[in-house]
Amino acid sequence: MPYETDITLTSKGQFTLPAELRKRWNMKAGDKLHVVLRDDGTAVVAPRQPKRFLDWARSIKPVKLDEPLTDAEIDEAIGRAIAEDYAESERRSGGRKK
Repeated sequence: MPYETDITLTSKGQFTLPAELRKRWNMKAGDKLHVVLRDDGTAVVAPRQPKRFLDWARSIKPVKLDEPLTDAEIDEAIGRAIAEDYAESERRSGGRKK
């Protein structure tokens, strides 16, 4: 069943996820959301689903480096890979719920 609502942003840049969404997504305090900002300015927000380690490991492409990456660079690369994977799954499913 579709769901649509308006959410108010606080002066601290925070918002409350409506109870209906928390219930549907079975979310509790500390759970993470994943956000994909599309080129047209819209955003897709979904509960972050943990990937199985082997799926994640197989998705990593080998990289030759002249010097080691920093923790921040690694985190950024992982975030980009997750966003790309999510966008690709959205594209393949046409935005339909799986």
